[in-house]
Amino acid sequence: MRSPSLLIPALAVLATATAAQAADLGDLQFHGYVSQGYLWTSNNNWYGDTKDSGTFEFNEFALNAVARPMDRMRVGIQLFARDLALYGNDQVQIDWAYADYQAVQSDWGSMGVTVGRFKTTYGLYNETRDIDMDRTQVFLPTTVYNNRLRDVYLALNGVQAYGNLKMHKVGSLDWTLAIGANALDNNGAVAAGFTETKAISHVDNIHADNTTATSLTWNTPLDGLRFRGSLIDLRNLSASGTAGTAFTTPGVAGFEAGLNQQLVASGLNPVTLDSSAVNFDKVTFQTPHYYTGVVSAEYQVGNLTLASEWMREYAKFTASTDMQPNIPNLNTVINAANPGATLPPPFGTGSPIGPQVTGLLPLHNPIQYVQYQQLEGFYFTAAYRFFDKWEIAGGPQIAFSNYQNRGEGSQHRGWSAALRYDIFSNWLVKAEWQSVRGTQQLYGSENPDGEKFTWNMFALKTTVDF
Repeated sequence: MRSPSLLIPALAVLATATAAQAADLGDLQFHGYVSQGYLWTSNNNWYGDTKDSGTFEFNEFALNAVARPMDRMRVGIQLFARDLALYGNDQVQIDWAYADYQAVQSDWGSMGVTVGRFKTTYGLYNETRDIDMDRTQVFLPTTVYNNRLRDVYLALNGVQAYGNLKMHKVGSLDWTLAIGANALDNNGAVAAGFTETKAISHVDNIHADNTTATSLTWNTPLDGLRFRGSLIDLRNLSASGTAGTAFTTPGVAGFEAGLNQQLVASGLNPVTLDSSAVNFDKVTFQTPHYYTGVVSAEYQVGNLTLASEWMREYAKFTASTDMQPNIPNLNTVINAANPGATLPPPFGTGSPIGPQVTGLLPLHNPIQYVQYQQLEGFYFTAAYRFFDKWEIAGGPQIAFSNYQNRGEGSQHRGWSAALRYDIFSNWLVKAEWQSVRGTQQLYGSENPDGEKFTWNMFALKTTVDF
């Protein structure tokens, strides 16, 4: 675990600086934020080495610039780095970089277009998920906003059309329609999700043709009440790499059973095989569509905010590889189990017998199976501001790995409670506690001794916005 950084004293300096809110140069504005946190879990590791002693590898940095070079046009860019235990490692990346032009402004509404890298309207809070000033909790509810997949859902490289339609007495509609691409990394979070299936031990290539994102928001006539539906579709998502134990273990076992049936029928001794007895080609996972949909509701009245979202993910993955006998190895193993043996017809006679047996084996043994992604997540949260500088929030979070049969697979049932204090208008500190039953959000690779069903999480974070 790393020692705590020098961010916390730096925050105090930034918070009291007279230029902390923004540096304005005409139409050009610079903003940013910096945060440092501490993350602890009991019984299980979550996002990395967080169990027992916790970790200070929990920070974020961002610097952005936004300008209006002409009427109705806005351009902007943000540099971002984060460290969330195993994720990010403080590598600086372009979070978003876009040009936006509002082409139509009229009595009935507006329309515009955005090109470049822009945030997607996934759920209610994806566009502001990194802005601590906008919420009480340390983490957005993870049953809908998966921190492992932040880089997938946050933004697209492409083009987006958007608009607003005024409906007078029944409110208004906001809509977005975007198409673009995600930058998927062979060593990134999506690749790690594939390796967690144990079908791939290492991803050599991961790719999606393109991604479509759309949303529709109803701003109701009741002030503060809105509903949203949003959908993301990764098309032709595929990953290929080295075969993992989900293929190799049953593959070797099935091959051994078939070979021994042949040996015993020929009056020979059976053999015990290991993974060296066969060779596996690369495994390929692919799905034509990876859908993620969210239905959302939010009501803000006075100092109270109520929010609830329901999410589902669906994909049908076809995984395939080709298993080939390792003939030299098999010859050695068969001969060792049957010293001095001879074969009856139709195999022929003589020794060694290994080549005579393996000569009858199929050279290729294709293996295929289908795997479904049927994840469901839900949360409800209530947040309330009191005494001007204090906020509290909390509520339940639920997720199932198989919404077709919620009793099968893993699940996540938790309660969260959060407290926030605004030291200054641009400097806050917040804490969050979660009590969890279930393993749906845990990775076996992070918990090699097995996952525990009951666990807790505590997070402490301070952020300066400038």
